[in-house]
This record gives sequence, structure tokens and C-alpha cells, in this order.
Amino acid sequence: KTAVTRAGLMDALLNKNSVFTVFAPNNTAFGRIGITTDAQINGLPLTTLVPLIQYHVVPGRKLTSTAIPDTFPNAQLPTAFILPAPNTNPLVRMSTFPSRRGANAFINNIPVTQPDIQAANGVVHNVFVPVFPPSRVLADTLSRDTTFSFLMTTIAKADAILPAGSKFSELLANPVLN
Repeated sequence: KTAVTRAGLMDALLNKNSVFTVFAPNNTAFGRIGITTDAQINGLPLTTLVPLIQYHVVPGRKLTSTAIPDTFPNAQLPTAFILPAPNTNPLVRMSTFPSRRGANAFINNIPVTQPDIQAANGVVHNVFVPVFPPSRVLADTLSRDTTFSFLMTTIAKADAILPAGSKFSELLANPVLN
């Protein structure tokens, strides 16, 4: 509750005219990552807290665990987390990926510990730990791993002859492209 309020989402979640699916870490789940007090939540920078909390909220959908597919590919659910710059489209949102294996539900491979808690305007699924959005784009991930040095050299050579806007390095650095 402290995190949702501080992130500015409480009014939206209280709106009975809206529908949400929330993958909610309870106090125990936050404790698993070392957050055990309201003071620690209040001490987090908003630039960290807001995207984290938004990433747990799926607006416009009420997805029960039985509606999550148990076949590949998993479902893709755009969250309330709007991708930051260089994205300029406010409709582009970071997605989560719920899945189901038998009777067990997961979000981004994190177990749902208590599914299908019904609310007037949606459904809540308790999760084992908070679900963090990806923190790096592909270009960053590839450049940090020396086993991809040949690939990165090849990309740099190809980029040398490509016009701006179509360079591979630009595509790998763009968080809105799959």
C-alpha cells in the first residue's frame, strides 16, 4: 500500500470504473529482496519506485489464472509502465509475460503464490518477489559480454555503411522494438 500510494497509483486502483490485473508483492515478497519497512519504501527514489510499481499493474484487463495460457508462447500483457526516452509514444508500454504450468501461474517466471483474489474492479495475484522490468537494452547486454565481441565488431562495420535511422546499433539500443 505504501509503494502504490507513493508511486501515485492508489487513486487509479480505487476507481471502480476501471479494470486492472495486479501482480502484487505482499510484505513477505518485499522482505525477500530486503525491504521490510515503510521507511525503506519511502527512501526509494521515485525514479526507481514508480516504474517498479507500474510494472505490476496491467490496466484494462481482468486476467484470472485459468485464463493464462499454458502453451507457448506465453501471454503478453502491456503494463502501466510507459517506456522512457527515447520512446516518444505514450502508448508504448513495457510488457509482462504471464504463463501457467499445470495449476501454477507465473509472471516473468516468478511464481504466483496466491492467484485470483477478486476485487470489484479486477483481480490480484500475489507474487513470490517483486517483478522488476528489464533494466538494459540489447545493445547494452551484448556490449557487456566479451563473448559477443565478434558480433559487436561486425555490427560496427555494417553500421559504417548504413544511413542514420537504419543502423543495427540504433535498433539494438531502442527499447520499443522487439
